[in-house]
Amino acid sequence: MEKYGYLTLKDYQRTLISCVVCYCGLCAANCPAYVSLRDEAVSPRGLAQIAFNVLKGELDISKVPDKIIYACTGCGWCEWDCSQNRPLPDDLKRRDVTISGATITELLRSIKVEKGEVPEQVAEALNNLVKFGNPFGKPAKVKDDWVAGLGIQANPTDTILYVGSLVPYDDLATKMAEALVNVLKRAGLKFGMLRSREADSGAFARAMGEEGLFMELVDSNTETFKKHGVKRIICLSPHDYDTFIHYYDDIRDEIEIKHYTQVL
Repeated sequence: MEKYGYLTLKDYQRTLISCVVCYCGLCAANCPAYVSLRDEAVSPRGLAQIAFNVLKGELDISKVPDKIIYACTGCGWCEWDCSQNRPLPDDLKRRDVTISGATITELLRSIKVEKGEVPEQVAEALNNLVKFGNPFGKPAKVKDDWVAGLGIQANPTDTILYVGSLVPYDDLATKMAEALVNVLKRAGLKFGMLRSREADSGAFARAMGEEGLFMELVDSNTETFKKHGVKRIICLSPHDYDTFIHYYDDIRDEIEIKHYTQVL
C-alpha cells in the first residue's frame, strides 16, 4: 500500500471479491444506512455488488443514484461485524485488505470526483474546505476568536487539543469541544490549541472521495505539527483520530495520538 493509504477500486478487487462470494449479510444487521432506508443497495454487501459490477465494466457509475453512493455514514459497523475480517490479525487490518462499506463508498465516490459528477452540496463543502478551512465556508477568524474566548494559548506546551474543522461552526460539535476543554482544565492538564492553523485532518475529504485534497491536508498538517513542536495530540473526533493513526505516516513515530476518551 502506498503512502496516504491511497487505493483505487482495481487495487481493492481481491478484497471486494471476498465479500461478493461470501454474501453473509452480517454487515447489514445494524448498518445505519440500511436500517434507515431498508434498501439492500446501501448495505455494505449491496455496495460490494455495485462496486464489483462497476469494476467489471458492467455497470456505469453515472447510473447509480447519489442516494446510494452517499448513504454510508462511515461508522465502521460493517468492519467490526464482517465474518471475513474477524480472522485478520490487527497488523493486517489495513484499508486494502479490510472489507468495509465505508472504503467501498469512498472508492466509488472517488470515481465520481474523477468524472466531475459530485453532487452540488458535496462539491460546495469540499470547495469551502479548500478556501476557508471548514466545510461551512465560515471565516477562519471565527475559530481564532472562539479559542481566545476559552482562554487557551496557541500552544504553550507540546500537547494540543485538536478539534478539527467542525468546531466552532457546528453547534453540537462546539458544545462537545467546550465541555471537553472544561474537563481537561479541571483535570489540570496543560495543553494548547493551534486555532485556525490546524487544517481539517482530511477525514471528510477522503470520505467524499477527494483523494487529492486528502493528501494535501495530510502534508499541510504534518508540516504544521512539526513546525510547532507538537508531541502529543488529543482528538475530539474519532474520525480525525482514525485518520491520524492510520494515514499520517510521517508523524506516527514522533507524535503520540490519543482520542480524548483515552485521556480522561
